This record gives sequence, structure tokens and C-alpha cells, in this order.
Amino acid sequence: MCGIAGWVSYDGEVKARWDVIVKMTETMALRGPDAKGIFIDRHVGLGHRRLAVIDLAGGVQPMQAEEGGRVVASLVYTGEAYNFVELRDTLKHLAAHCHGDDRPDCPIIERLADPDPVAQGAEA
Repeated sequence: MCGIAGWVSYDGEVKARWDVIVKMTETMALRGPDAKGIFIDRHVGLGHRRLAVIDLAGGVQPMQAEEGGRVVASLVYTGEAYNFVELRDTLKHLAAHCHGDDRPDCPIIERLADPDPVAQGAEA
């Protein structure tokens, strides 16, 4: 079972409190012993602990979508999209990013969250 943590504050610099996001994420070490990741920016901090079930080497989170060299979205995700293979096949433009049936569902979820996943995939 994975775990996620997050902190959003428009009143202050979350980026300056990296230590808090690290501690929040570490409290979930037993939920996700296989990997950990942190994304932090001015007003948001996201933490993830991973229990690898599929794609043991991949599936690193938080995932970022970038445009012009800057992060425009970040995703932490826990759960499972059981139909991710079908979703991947529907979004055929993602083929370069999602090879094989054992690839994680997170890249599919990330693309589906994009307001224009077809254009996004065309750039990939």
C-alpha cells in the first residue's frame, strides 16, 4: 500500500520547509518501503512512499509534467487504475511512454488529467 502526503500554503513559502515534507513522507515508510519521492515548489510540497506491485523499476513519483523546462503539474497517486492497459491502448499516442502490459498506470493517469492529452502526446 502506497502513501501520499501534501502541504499547500499560499500564505508562505512551503519550499523553505523542506524538512517538514521529508518528515511527513518518512512517517509512511511502512506503507511504501520500496521507494520514496518528494516534489516541492513555492506553495506546495508533495511526498510519496511506494509499495511496488507492477513495474518494480519504474513508477517513480511524484511525476512532473513540464513545458518549456518548467514544471506545470505534479502528481502523486495511490491506488490502482485496473483498466490502465485499456486506457493506454485508447491513448495510442502514448505508446512511446508506456511499453508493455506491466508498465505502471501513473503515466496514463497523468496524461488523462491533461486538458488536451492528444496534443500533449504529440509533443512527446
